[in-house]
Amino acid sequence: MATQKDLMAWQTERAKELFALSHKLLETAKQFSEHQAAEIKASMDHAKSYAKQAATNDVEKLKALQEKFAEEAGVRMVAYQKKVKALLKTMEDEAADEVEKHLNKARHAMETWLKDASKNLPAGSDKFTDVVRDIADAGNKVLKEGRKMAKQAAQAAEESMANLEKMVKKPAAAAKKAPAAKKSSRSRR
Repeated sequence: MATQKDLMAWQTERAKELFALSHKLLETAKQFSEHQAAEIKASMDHAKSYAKQAATNDVEKLKALQEKFAEEAGVRMVAYQKKVKALLKTMEDEAADEVEKHLNKARHAMETWLKDASKNLPAGSDKFTDVVRDIADAGNKVLKEGRKMAKQAAQAAEESMANLEKMVKKPAAAAKKAPAAKKSSRSRR
C-alpha cells in the first residue's frame, strides 16, 4: 500500500514532468510566434514597396514587384512548413517516449502485482492472470500500431510538403523563363 510519502513523491514527479512539458510547449509557441512576426514584417515591407511603386503608376514594375513578392512568400511558406513539421515531429517523439515510459512502468507494476497476487489466488485463477497479461499485450500492440500510423501520417505530410515545394518552384522558374522568351521574340523582329 502506498504511503503518504510515496504519494507526495509521485505528485512531485508528475509536477516536474508537467512543468517540463509546459516549458517545451512554450518554447515551441515562441518559435512559431517568431516566425509569425517575421512574416508580418515581410508583409509590411511588401506593402510599403508596393505603395511606393504604385505612386509611380508604372504597371509593369508593379506586376514584377508583385510576382517577386509572391515568389518570396512561397519560399517563406515552404520554410515555415518545414519548421512546423520539425517542431511537431520533435514534440510527437518526446510525447511518445514519455507515454512509452509510463506504460512500461505500469506494465511492470502490473506484472509485479500479478506475481504477488497469483501466490494468494485460489487454484484455477491462472486463467485470470492470462487474461490480464493478454490485455496488457493488446494495449502494447495498439500503442505500437498507433506509433506506426503516426509515422505514416508524418511521411504523407512530408510528401505533400515536397509536392507543394515543387509547385512553388515551378511557377517561379516559369516566370523567369517567360521574360527570356519575350526578349528572344523581340530580337527576331
